[in-house]
Amino acid sequence: MASKIKKSEWVILFVTAGTIDVLQWAIDFIPGFGEAANEILDPLLGVGLGVYFQFRGVNIITNVKRMLSLVGGTLAENLTASVAPAWFFDVWYIHSDVKNEEAETQAQKDQENMLQNNINQPLNDGGMRSPNQTLNGQRVMANVTNSNQRKPQAPLYGGASGRVGIGVARGRANK
Repeated sequence: MASKIKKSEWVILFVTAGTIDVLQWAIDFIPGFGEAANEILDPLLGVGLGVYFQFRGVNIITNVKRMLSLVGGTLAENLTASVAPAWFFDVWYIHSDVKNEEAETQAQKDQENMLQNNINQPLNDGGMRSPNQTLNGQRVMANVTNSNQRKPQAPLYGGASGRVGIGVARGRANK
């Protein structure tokens, strides 16, 4: 399933995760309430983030790395009394993993399209260009030049002095 999360939504997720991390850190300064609130909030946030990603097309349940990221983030939040910005890093890790997965999928699609399209394939045999090949049932000849043929020269043009010659094009000054 492809991710339905667009770039602007990822930005909102990063800002939200960072804000939650800062708020959890600030709540810790409330005596008697902060630590207890964070102990309740951390598992709820982890499950909520996982459910959100699942609904938006980011596979969390069957992707072990992403699931471990969320579980690890919840543990990091609990072990550090919500001092570590774990939710932000969870979103960052899942975002980078989704981008890599999308790039791999696109590369695979591009390769399949190239293999299906004979026009994009070079007419070669064992890595060497073969002059007598067929393309879509028609004989195709490679562009073979005879060594006795005259090689193309640099175009003639005038320099600042108005002189015309190919010496300037080869890097030598005309005299």
